[in-house]
Amino acid sequence: MFKIVIIRVILSDIQKNCYDAEGLRAEMEENGRLVQFLYNEDREVVAEKDCSGNIIRYIRGLGLISSDSENAKTYYHYVSDEQGSVSHIIRDEDKESGVSAQGREQDRILNQYEYDAFGNTISCKEQVENRFRYMGEQYDPLTGQYYLRARYYNPVIARFTQEDTYYGDGLNLYTYCRNNPILNHDPTGHGTKENSPYSRKEQQYIDAGADPDTAKLAAQCYPDANSKQDLYNKYKSQGYNATDAKKLANYEIVHGEERAKNYAANNLKKSGPDYTATSPRDNVNTDWRTQERLNAQKKASNSQLMPMNLQFFAAKGDESGSKSGSNTVYSYDGVKQVSEYLQSQGVPRAYRKQILESFDVETIKLQTAGESTYGLRFYGGNANAEGRYLFETFSPLTNRQNLALPYEWNSMTGIQQFQVRNGTTMITGKAAAQKSFGSQYIGGANQWYINNLEDLIKCR
Repeated sequence: MFKIVIIRVILSDIQKNCYDAEGLRAEMEENGRLVQFLYNEDREVVAEKDCSGNIIRYIRGLGLISSDSENAKTYYHYVSDEQGSVSHIIRDEDKESGVSAQGREQDRILNQYEYDAFGNTISCKEQVENRFRYMGEQYDPLTGQYYLRARYYNPVIARFTQEDTYYGDGLNLYTYCRNNPILNHDPTGHGTKENSPYSRKEQQYIDAGADPDTAKLAAQCYPDANSKQDLYNKYKSQGYNATDAKKLANYEIVHGEERAKNYAANNLKKSGPDYTATSPRDNVNTDWRTQERLNAQKKASNSQLMPMNLQFFAAKGDESGSKSGSNTVYSYDGVKQVSEYLQSQGVPRAYRKQILESFDVETIKLQTAGESTYGLRFYGGNANAEGRYLFETFSPLTNRQNLALPYEWNSMTGIQQFQVRNGTTMITGKAAAQKSFGSQYIGGANQWYINNLEDLIKCR
C-alpha cells in the first residue's frame, strides 16, 4: 500500500512523494519526472530508477562509496568529510576501455561541495547529477530539504519540518542534533547520536581491537574500498558469513594475517555449504549434477517451452527453510510441469518441494528467457552474491513485504546485475507469503527461479 503526499513549492513546481508500507519514500515525482528507490535493511538507498528508465546502483560500506549505471561510461566514487557529508565526486576509468582519463588528477573531480555546520550549501560545483549531500542524505532541490526517512530537515532554519514522534527528548520537538551537529548526528530523523572523536574509518578499526594510533594508521593505509574488499572476499570465499568476513578483514588490517587466522580459528565458525538453515538451492557450493547431464537435459526441456522476454529482475537471497503453504495439495498443471522439470534436472525431492512451496502454486509455470533478459540481484547477510531466485523490480510490489524476504534470509546490502542466458528455463510465478517470520511478509511479487547458476552472466 502506498501513501502519496503532494507538495506544491511554487506555482510552477510540484513534488509528489509516494511512501511504501514501511514508510519509506519509494517514489518521488519532481515536475512530472518520476524517480523510484529501493532500500536495504538499514533504510539506505541501494538502487534508483530515473525517469528515463536508467537504473543506478549505489555501493555502500560505512557510508556511500560509489555508484554505477548502465548509461554511465565510468564509475563515480564519493568522498566524504568527517561529518559523512559528500564533498567530492570523482570519476573512475572508462568502463569499456579500462583507460583512466588523461590530464591532471584535478580533472577527475566532477562535483565539489562545501557546507556550513547545519548543512547549508556554501559552494556547489556539479557536472553530474547527485542527490546525496550533507551527512550523506538525500537532498530535494525543489524544497531545499533533506529526507531523513522519519522526517524532513530544513538546513535554512536548522530544524525538522515535522515534530519528533518521541516526546521525551525535550520540549522542542523540531530541533536537529540538539542544536549541535558538530558533536552529534541524526542518521534517521528519529534520534540524535553523539559523534565519535574518530573518523568512521578509524572507528571500524578501533572496534576490531586497534588502539587509536594504529586505527589512524590503518585508515591512512587503506583509503579506498578495493583493498579491504579483497580481504572481505577472501574470508567470504573461505566460508565465513558476511558479518564475520567483514570483522576478519578489519582484524587482519590491524593485527596481520597470522593473528587473524588464529582469531578466526578460536572465535569464529565457517558457515560453509548450508543444507538446512538456508536454502541449499541458492548456495553456489551445493550441486548434485554433472555439467554434461545438465546441458543435455536443458537442451531437451527447452525445446518444449515458449520464449519470454523479461527486462529487469531483483534477486531473492538465500531463503531458509520451506515456504508457507506446506500442507497445500498440488493439483495444478503448472506445479506438475515444474516438478517434472526439476526432477529431470536431478533435484532431490526435498528440494523440489521447497522450491515449489516458495511460489503461489496457482501461478507457477515454466517459461524461457529471451535475448534481453537482465536481472538485479540483491544480497547480503545469508544471501550470496549469486543465487537462483529473481524478482521483477521497481514495481509497486518491490518491497520486503511483497518479496517476502525476511532479514534472516537477505539483508539486501549489496546489488549486482546479471543477464540471464538466452533460452534458459525459468520457473515463474508469484512469491508465497512468509508469515511465520511476521505477518508483514505477504508475498505476491512476481518471482523467478533459475536452476543453473551458469546461466547467469555477471554484468559489469
